Formats: sequence, structure tokens, C-alpha cells
Amino acid sequence: KPSSAASDVYKRQRSIDAQNNLANIFSEQKKFKEAIQHYQLALKASPGNISTLFNLGLAHQEKGDIQTAIENFMQVVQIDKTYTPAHQRLANLFLKKKKLISSLLHLKVLAKLQPENIQNKINVANAFGKLGQHPLAVQAFKAILNRYPDNEKIHSGLAETYYRMDDFPHAIEQYRYLIDQNPDDLKNYIQLGWTYYRTNDLSMASAWTIRGLNKSLNKGSFSTCLLYTSDAADEGLGVDLG
Repeated sequence: KPSSAASDVYKRQRSIDAQNNLANIFSEQKKFKEAIQHYQLALKASPGNISTLFNLGLAHQEKGDIQTAIENFMQVVQIDKTYTPAHQRLANLFLKKKKLISSLLHLKVLAKLQPENIQNKINVANAFGKLGQHPLAVQAFKAILNRYPDNEKIHSGLAETYYRMDDFPHAIEQYRYLIDQNPDDLKNYIQLGWTYYRTNDLSMASAWTIRGLNKSLNKGSFSTCLLYTSDAADEGLGVDLG
């Protein structure tokens, strides 16, 4: 027969599981207010439960309470610094709030925790670009390129970074490489034409732009292609958090 203490522990765990199950059900039904209430009840019985804290953060995020979601995810990584889903959420939420340094810190942690994940390293390089730290962005991209020399995302990131540094010869080199590797990627023709324009080489600018126009007309997508010009994309480098 189980002891009274063991029985109490069992009942307590059953109660925690029940609250979490109810909360999960409400979350699936998009009833985030009710889900939050049950996650909070579960946390009263088990304050350091990482899974519950993380799910509570997700519920707050879905409900639109971003600051509380950030606080929940921060609690998670304070308990377990290796919990990558929380770092991913924090990096993304800080990016959306334009807190770029905070986002970068969590991206760096992810890169260390998952050294084989190339996207984490690209995200770090892109974050440097968003901060205006273009030499650091180039350094980061080149470090990845040494290991993954054929990765188009890296070459694209380098091309955009060089463009923003007004280093047009290197930008041209990267865009030419991208076109050679993927002749059907329309935006690179337009970017290359625009880069030549910035160097006052109007003949090359028009030649590459026309080549891109001809390809896009064949595909019926020139209007989409135009959206990728560098000046139209001056919001900064994109960060894909996966």
C-alpha cells in the first residue's frame, strides 16, 4: 500500500496533468483566456515546469499579449538555458518589436546550441546587417561560406550586405554567381541591374534589367519581380527563423 506522502505526490501530479490537458484543449480551440487560467493553475502546483511555462507563453502570444509571452519565455531560458524553442520565440518576438540586440543575443545562443543548423548562422549574419554592422555581417557570412560554399542564401545575404556597404564590385560578383547557379531566380537580374546602375554603368544596368524583364514576361511575373529591387527592400535584410 503506498504511503500517505506518496499518495499525495501522485494526486498532485494527476492534478497538474489535468490542468495542463485542459489548457492544451482550450489552446487548440483558440480559447486562450481559459487556457491561460489552467496553465497558471498548473504552475501554482509546479512553478518550474518548463513545458507549462512555454505553453503559457505560446497562449499569451496567440492572445496578443506579447510582453507577457516574452516574460514567460525568458523564465523558461532562465531555468534551462538550452531550451531552443524558447530562444527561437524570443529571437522572433524581439525582432518584431525591433529590439535587434536582444534578438541577436538569442540567435547567437541558438547558433551555439545547434552548431549544425546553418539557418541559425545565417540568421546571426542577417541580424548584424539589420543592426547596420555590415562588416560583421560579411565576416559572419564568409565564415559560413567556408563550410557551405554553394548555399544560395549565404551568397544572397553577402550580395545584399555588400550593396548596402556601397561595395558594388563585390555585390555584382555575388549576384552574377547567383544568376549562374539559378538562372530562373528573377530578382537577382533586377538586383544586378540596379547595382550596375549605382556604378553609373547604364549599359550593363539596362542589359541585365532587360534580361530579367524578358524572363519574367515569359513567366508572367514581372510585377512580382520589381518588388525585389534593393531600394524597394530598404527595410533591411530579412531574418528567417524557421
